Amino acid sequence: MGIPAQYVFEIIMSHPANHIAMRTPPWLGTLLPAVAVVILALVACKSPWAAVSMVVFLGAAALTLSCPHVLVILLAIVLPISRAPYVGFYLRPYHAVALVALPLLLWYRAAGKIPAFRLNWADLSIVAFLTCCLLSFSASSDIYWSMRKSASLIWLVLLYIAIRGLLHSKEALRKAINAAGLSMGLLAIGGLIVMVLFITRQMFTELVPISAGLTPRLAYLHADPNFYGMYVGIYLIFALVFLLRYPTVNPWLKGVLILLLCTNLILAFSRGAFLAFAVILPLILFILRQHISRRTVLLATLLLALVILAIVITVPQWIWLPQWNRLVQTYAQISTGQAPRIAQLRYAWGVFSRHPLLGVGIGVSRTWYYYLKYAHNMFLEIILDTGIVGLIGYLLMIGSVVTMGVRAYRWTSDDYLKTVLGAALMALTFFHLQALTLNTLQDVMLWVMMGLIVATAIVVEKQNKLLHSSQSGDIDGVEVLS
Repeated sequence: MGIPAQYVFEIIMSHPANHIAMRTPPWLGTLLPAVAVVILALVACKSPWAAVSMVVFLGAAALTLSCPHVLVILLAIVLPISRAPYVGFYLRPYHAVALVALPLLLWYRAAGKIPAFRLNWADLSIVAFLTCCLLSFSASSDIYWSMRKSASLIWLVLLYIAIRGLLHSKEALRKAINAAGLSMGLLAIGGLIVMVLFITRQMFTELVPISAGLTPRLAYLHADPNFYGMYVGIYLIFALVFLLRYPTVNPWLKGVLILLLCTNLILAFSRGAFLAFAVILPLILFILRQHISRRTVLLATLLLALVILAIVITVPQWIWLPQWNRLVQTYAQISTGQAPRIAQLRYAWGVFSRHPLLGVGIGVSRTWYYYLKYAHNMFLEIILDTGIVGLIGYLLMIGSVVTMGVRAYRWTSDDYLKTVLGAALMALTFFHLQALTLNTLQDVMLWVMMGLIVATAIVVEKQNKLLHSSQSGDIDGVEVLS
């Protein structure tokens, strides 16, 4: 005798993956925590205790609301913060996230809200890369800097573990993306307001540093406009892919977010960010060409032209004209082989040729002796610090994460998960393009993107197993008889 169809239906609908709860607007549960984090983030630029308070506040909010995704609000706002003083030994605010996120991860796991943590090839490749970095200690000429760099990488790996574990389901992933989108919007609005007030009243000189011919460049919460441009560029790529690949939900809000982020990116005047965006944008348009109409291309082109025209008209000439001349001068220097970075590149290659296997030691290139002479390039930093061994370890790590993400993108038929994976992979590509002009190995954004890709790929794997189980007639160990 078979099991009644009604009973089978109840079993299927009672499964956690199919549980439907009463939903509130996605922005409602994260608005107050996000606003509070924005306020604390501004104060955290001056006080390490405010940075710690911000982390503790988000941890308490995550426990009180039973929402692990609330921690993503902290990430989206805190990622660009680099001005806060150190808290203890080389501890930045985003490093402190790991101190809160990991205990929360253990707490939710003990409460049965998060499934068991199983290692995959991406996790093992990260362990292998860290091992390659530690091997370079034997060649290090400055143990202090090697320990400092290693400690930073360990904090970031812990943060990767927290993200990979907390985003364990599609619902948690969706809530986290919504919270991050809200935080990105608040961040972009803040950057625009800071720049407007600076131009009109000469305020916020610390948030708009003067450089390159005494012209201001928007850095907002980061000490370096190039890094702020990288963060804004990654947010912009993520939002753009979401608008093109998943346009049915809040398209106007996504469009406004893209407009704000694009303006922030332009006002940062980062040559590396401009170049990376110019390379990645045609790639995105080619990959998503089936989702793009001619009308969309025309509107986007007109919108971008209007943004540039508005900046040229409203922003004083003494701000943007020297930056334009700077771009033209850079092109002339590169074409004639007289760019300062070329000499730095040659010097770095010469140092590597004398220490090819294990490099000069992890973190040693951060010392002033090497740093002022060697080109700002993440791959050169890796090969200079850890040699061929470290570069192979890094390429295997990134290759494992990207392979896992691409495979999950092909396997899933879920439009939302496809969009998240596509956006994260494009953002990671943008990161590595700009990494050709920045030292970004110990930047938190790299590890956040890897954690997001791996977490989403695991969700896809779970969905596929559940689908296969339901099709084979075995649901949670109950065989459906006919």
